[in-house]
Amino acid sequence: MSDPNPPKSSSPPAAPARLARAAKLAIIALGVYLLILNVAVFALIRIAFEAVDNESAENLERLAKRMTEPARDYFWILPYTWDPVTKGVDENSLETYRQLGDWQNLVDSLASLAAEPRLGHADLLTPGGEILLTSTGVVPSAESRRRYLAEDHLAIETAARGEPYISTTSPRQPEKRIYQPVRSREGDVVAILRLEGTAPRGLMTVRNRLFIGFLASFAILVFLWWWTVRLVRRTIDAERAAAQSDRLRALGTMTAGIAHEIRNPLGIIHLQIEEFRALSKHIPDERQQAELLAIGDDLLKETRRLKDLTQSFLDFTRASSALNKDRKLIDLVAASQRTVALWSKGLDPALRTIRFESQLTSASTSFSEDRLRQIFLNLLRNADEAMGREKGAITVQLERAGNMISITVADTGPGIAKETLEQIFDPFFTTRAEGTGLGLSVSRALAEAAGGSLTASSEPGKGATFRLLLPEKARGEDEDRSPFPPAKIV
Repeated sequence: MSDPNPPKSSSPPAAPARLARAAKLAIIALGVYLLILNVAVFALIRIAFEAVDNESAENLERLAKRMTEPARDYFWILPYTWDPVTKGVDENSLETYRQLGDWQNLVDSLASLAAEPRLGHADLLTPGGEILLTSTGVVPSAESRRRYLAEDHLAIETAARGEPYISTTSPRQPEKRIYQPVRSREGDVVAILRLEGTAPRGLMTVRNRLFIGFLASFAILVFLWWWTVRLVRRTIDAERAAAQSDRLRALGTMTAGIAHEIRNPLGIIHLQIEEFRALSKHIPDERQQAELLAIGDDLLKETRRLKDLTQSFLDFTRASSALNKDRKLIDLVAASQRTVALWSKGLDPALRTIRFESQLTSASTSFSEDRLRQIFLNLLRNADEAMGREKGAITVQLERAGNMISITVADTGPGIAKETLEQIFDPFFTTRAEGTGLGLSVSRALAEAAGGSLTASSEPGKGATFRLLLPEKARGEDEDRSPFPPAKIV
């Protein structure tokens, strides 16, 4: 008798799937909107910066011309304060002319210029580029006079030839500098006026805050995306679990009824086949007797298989109630060890090695030892059959995981494909022709009925690992502790 076709795993409900798509599209639309909004604002700020930049340059040109055109009477001092050969400051002449009233007029004129709004610095340089006088009236020391030579070498050379030069202080800042030649009444360049404007702080603040806001918006969008996908996945999983539970409940009711109705006539059939075999032994023709006995054996084999199948149906539908009926406090370490030791006796030592490892000396839980053995045998049998006739090892390991006890059964077989791994706990799903597809379903139902869980993980080519989690419970003083110490079975 062939197994029924395994049902396909239920697909995610349509409503959450549509909700997921709608949420993703909404977040994408919001992200695109914010991106366009930020690009537009950045473009407006860039236009504003360009306007301020042009205005700053025009303002500097206006102030520089106001200072240098026409030539002032007190400019006659300037040619005597520097050496045209070295193009440096003539210290002796400078000290002499600083005592004159025209020098003070020069200082006052530069100070009044520096008081203009949106003007940061105003300095007077020699034609060679050394600082002669600052807007505060300070004559710099010899060490600090060459401050701008390396930074604005081209601008100083251009202004020394009689041409104004405007530059930007930094590629990221809209501040402007102008180097304006100062001419005497004869038209000779006798100094260089260096003016530096200030940046529009308001616009810079808006730009920086907008950039920070854009980064914050992007981070919020990423979080919303992650949170929405996570929420939708949980919703899908919850609805899938609810649908699966309803399906299993209906399936359990149906299969329990069918199995119950089949068991009675199946028992009669079994008895009649036994009677048939007994009568066949009285046939004098040995050849016919052998043929009839062989037929009887085949019928008995199939009858037993049908009986086992109906019993599996009943075990599946009654897993929770059967567990609650005979639950008691048991030592997981000792019970697990006894089951593994019993199972290992039937293995071929040339093909299979089984190891039992425990970090715990004892661990109690409220469970049925028969049901625990049922879960263990399912997992061990699956691991053994997965490796087939190839050499391999099965490892059973116990450890504490918080307030739970973790029992893992790992094999070195070929592993489980991802699409198969998602369905192995579905009722009636099996990859073996002789399987019922109920072993793992019943095992998970038993684990969950006890407040635990049963999960599987695998990487193709590297074996599979099943993990059983059961809640740990304290043992009473009157409970007998297991005499079995943890051991390794090889």
